Amino acid sequence: MASDILDKLDEIDRSSGPHSDLVLEAGQLMESFAKGLDEIAILIERYGVSLTPSIANPLTFVLARKAERPTPRMAMLVLSFVDLFKCWDHPSTVMNSLTAVQHCLHYVDDSAGDALRHLSPFLRKCLDYDGRLWVIIKGHALALLPIMRDRDLTNKIFTNEEFLELCEKVQQLRMTAGEELRDELLDLENFI
Repeated sequence: MASDILDKLDEIDRSSGPHSDLVLEAGQLMESFAKGLDEIAILIERYGVSLTPSIANPLTFVLARKAERPTPRMAMLVLSFVDLFKCWDHPSTVMNSLTAVQHCLHYVDDSAGDALRHLSPFLRKCLDYDGRLWVIIKGHALALLPIMRDRDLTNKIFTNEEFLELCEKVQQLRMTAGEELRDELLDLENFI
């Protein structure tokens, strides 16, 4: 049964059929497959780099839902996923990924080691996002920064140079999107 589901997901990943029909089907298949963390790990390993919205969107949705009940292992799976993530053209995939990260940030600590570094390029890319729903995506990414600060993870996620670049991005957002992102930027007053 599991191999049949993965075979069908592989077929959807290669397909160019109607996006909405395939998203629904892939989502149902992933939900039925992902009963535990081992199955989520398989989905991430197999489809984490997919550029196919019909696969990436349901995968990020499943991750965001499963991350609602975070554990240290789930947090590590989310970190491994954001390292692979490539489907930036669809705002819902980015939003779901950010939601999964948000849920898991409270369960990540120093023991995550180098895996924490996967968050740096992911978050910086989210702050550069200029597609549809850019305000929501940038706002969500900004809202994660105080959590990182409060959990004392900032130095483990960002190098000094990356942190300086992040500070510059926040300053640019204050000048260019200060009204749209007012609340999120206010939360960062003591961050920088």
